[in-house]
Parts: sequence; C-alpha cells; structure tokens
Amino acid sequence: MDSRGSEPFQGPRDGDEAGVAFLGEGGEIAAGGFSRAALDHAAPCTAIVPAGRTGHPDKGAIWLKVNGETRQQGDLSELIWSVPETIAHLSALFALAPGDLIFTGTPAGVGPVVPGDRLHGGVAGLGEIKITVV
Repeated sequence: MDSRGSEPFQGPRDGDEAGVAFLGEGGEIAAGGFSRAALDHAAPCTAIVPAGRTGHPDKGAIWLKVNGETRQQGDLSELIWSVPETIAHLSALFALAPGDLIFTGTPAGVGPVVPGDRLHGGVAGLGEIKITVV
C-alpha cells in the first residue's frame, strides 16, 4: 500500500534502470529522519533483489554520482551494524515480510539536488539506478 493505504505500490521491475525523483522541502530528496523519509515518492529504488539470490553481502561499494560527478562513495563493510544484525534487531521490533525495505543511512556527501540533475548510483553486486530529478 502507499502511504495513504489506498493503492498498491508499483515499484521498478527487473531490468528497469530509469526513474523519476520527486523533491522534498528545500530542494533535496529526503535523505534522513522520519519526517523527511516519510514523503510520498521520496525513496526511489532499484528492482528488489531477493536475499536468496544474493545472500546478505557484508562488503561492496556504495556510490552515487550527480551529473557524472561522484558525490557519495562508501562500502557495506562500513555499516555500523551488518545486514543480518540489522534485520535481526528490526525483526524483534516489527513484523518484517518479503519485499520490505530497510533504509540504513547513506555515505557522507549528502547534498541538495535540483530539477534536471541526473543521479546514478548503485551497490556492488545488487544493482544500479538512474534518475532524473523533475
């Protein structure tokens, strides 16, 4: 369901590379805090890759380029809690189901984007996404 509970979420399908990002207050894509992350259309993502196909990676590059310039770069190994630790902890607090998304934060370099900006990001071994901000 969407944030209003009225329509099923229709996310990207396998093979989709392009998307559209919607701006939050102040001209940036919501990137942290419950009030910022709860905006409709504020979290574009790639097609969901089942853990059964990838396992729970403990290392791999995380990156984002804006208009071809690297803005964020990190590695899964830099997470404070591993993917399995995060899932275990959240599972004790919430009923998680296949397809649920867990947002853990982002590498240093968060900044505003403006209409027309082209974002290209990815996580090694999991996928990439290309977005034009409108």
